[in-house]
Amino acid sequence: MIYYFSDLDMITEKNIDMYLAMLPELRRKKALNYRFLSGKVTCIIAYLLFLYGYRNEYGYKDTPDFDTKENGKPYLINHPDIHFNISHCSKAVVCAFSKNEIGIDIETSRKTTPALIKKVCSDEEIYEINNSSNPELSFCKIWTEKEAISKLSGEGISSDLKKINSNGTYTQSYFYEPDMYITIASNKMEAIEINHIKLSEFEF
Repeated sequence: MIYYFSDLDMITEKNIDMYLAMLPELRRKKALNYRFLSGKVTCIIAYLLFLYGYRNEYGYKDTPDFDTKENGKPYLINHPDIHFNISHCSKAVVCAFSKNEIGIDIETSRKTTPALIKKVCSDEEIYEINNSSNPELSFCKIWTEKEAISKLSGEGISSDLKKINSNGTYTQSYFYEPDMYITIASNKMEAIEINHIKLSEFEF
């Protein structure tokens, strides 16, 4: 299941204190470390979206902090059977849950440069982008595929994205909204649903 939230522009400074009080200690400190409102909002919403899914999927009532593996990937030490991953972009936040290891990435299409494409993409992917009717959107899809695969392994953005095969066996990409891609990567693919969450649903 993917939990999706896109009402970021509805959250103001007045909401922040209420939402901060709902976070566990480490996440609260992380949110407060952000200088700008946008950073605080995505940090807070990412956790609340996780918490909503955690309680909805598994019926737990606690508010767990994330533990972190050596490679930086978050996990729950008391629930090693629960696999989740979080991503956000300027327009939305997503959190995915699975029975298997999982990676997720969300990104909006935006202008890019030949230098960035060459740095990130293989020759085959560059050909695909250059022959696309919408090169920016094609690059967006490839980027999210690579990011999801690298987050599945826990390597994240530090990995060499050019070497990651965006046509991997275990990726599913969704064209979402008018200019956005969401990609899931997993060791074993399963049916995925996207559940839109509204601001009022965080009042638990």
